[in-house]
Amino acid sequence: MSFLLSSGVATPPDLSPGPGGSSVRELTRLRVSAVADHRSTAHPGRMADLDRSRNLWPQIADDLRRRLRAGEWAPGERFPGTVALAAEYGTAQATTQKAVVTLRAEGWLRLEVGQGNYVTDAPPESP
Repeated sequence: MSFLLSSGVATPPDLSPGPGGSSVRELTRLRVSAVADHRSTAHPGRMADLDRSRNLWPQIADDLRRRLRAGEWAPGERFPGTVALAAEYGTAQATTQKAVVTLRAEGWLRLEVGQGNYVTDAPPESP
């Protein structure tokens, strides 16, 4: 949050240590570092499998469908969040969000507001 001075200039938010002793910058650095560590160790093959010359979200949706069909996540099980999927595939969160929204629209997942996405009990009919 920034504050607007009477001169019309925005000031940066207070980045001093909070009640826990960590500054906003430090917490952000830790989160970025954790995501980078996860990307480098989680599933390096998944990142290499993506054709970067085409849209990524349909490729991710296809891979997630394949993994759902294979039973990687059981019916009723919580589906990974978009941040974790983005780290796994080495993409932006918005990219994995589009893939997850597609899977929800197709009936693979159901959204429980405030809880996340869950695998549906009855997967959609395969063509």
